Amino acid sequence: MNEPRKKYQQDFIVDKFEKRSIKMRPVSHTKASGRKRKFSAAGVVGDGLGNVGVAICSSKEASEAIKKCYTRAMKTLIKIPKDGTTIMHDVEAKFCSVRVLIKKAKKGTGIIAGNVMRDILEVAGIEDVVCKIIRGKNPLNVAQATIKALSELQRVSYFKEGL
Repeated sequence: MNEPRKKYQQDFIVDKFEKRSIKMRPVSHTKASGRKRKFSAAGVVGDGLGNVGVAICSSKEASEAIKKCYTRAMKTLIKIPKDGTTIMHDVEAKFCSVRVLIKKAKKGTGIIAGNVMRDILEVAGIEDVVCKIIRGKNPLNVAQATIKALSELQRVSYFKEGL
């Protein structure tokens, strides 16, 4: 028989994935009773085999915000098609004011990218790639633009079928 799922049953699954924090910051909202303080966290989760997810969450406590962020990132996993240790083809994407460019590279090149893009690509399992952030330096927008670019990747067989 199927057992009902517990509220936080995904916590044991998150342990199998590599987790990295992108940005952590305190935020405050002014209410009638005074300032309410919260913490905002952005994190990335990946298994090193081509699955990666990014999420942004906030909570009253810092540790709670990070845990919530990783749980939400697990729900937004995307599969990245890889060609050995690199990506299938060059890709460019835009999110808000940030534009990112990700190019495939030869084996042994390594990850040439900024901090946020490097974290996302490392947990995804991509080892050889050259990246460039063309506009904007906001880490949250860079993370979203990187995920958008990686989600636009297609397998080579997709192009062969269309011909």
